[in-house]
Amino acid sequence: MGDSIECYGKCASLRAEATTPREKDIPTLTLDVALLKGGKVEKDNKISIQLSTSELPILCGVLSGLLPRLHFQRPGKGIKIERQDNKVFVHASQGKEHIYALPVNIGDTFRLTAFALNRLKEQSGLNGDNLTLALRGACALYKPLNPQGI
Repeated sequence: MGDSIECYGKCASLRAEATTPREKDIPTLTLDVALLKGGKVEKDNKISIQLSTSELPILCGVLSGLLPRLHFQRPGKGIKIERQDNKVFVHASQGKEHIYALPVNIGDTFRLTAFALNRLKEQSGLNGDNLTLALRGACALYKPLNPQGI
């Protein structure tokens, strides 16, 4: 598997890239959501969030169906990912002028899930059933911060 994966909607794209924060030598992912114009990604206007060691299992939980949704927030920006019928829906915003959304179809959701789980495997050193059990246990602890569960 490469070091990134990209998914495209009609108006926006999602890119997950394997990254390692400088302060911690722990594998994780950075999510980039950007506007698509004329089939080209507008990289200057992308919304990027590098996931923490606590956030990567939550992403894997949503993608693998253990959790219904998530919302990663940083000062002035955020990315929401929610399971819906036949797709995973991604919504990213930064201020009022940068709001991007895209559906991720079943095939791309599978590829994104496999990519994220592989990164979680690298982070934890676990494999197979042990990774699945650890992920289920971690997801069972997750309680969204607001009543809408986002």
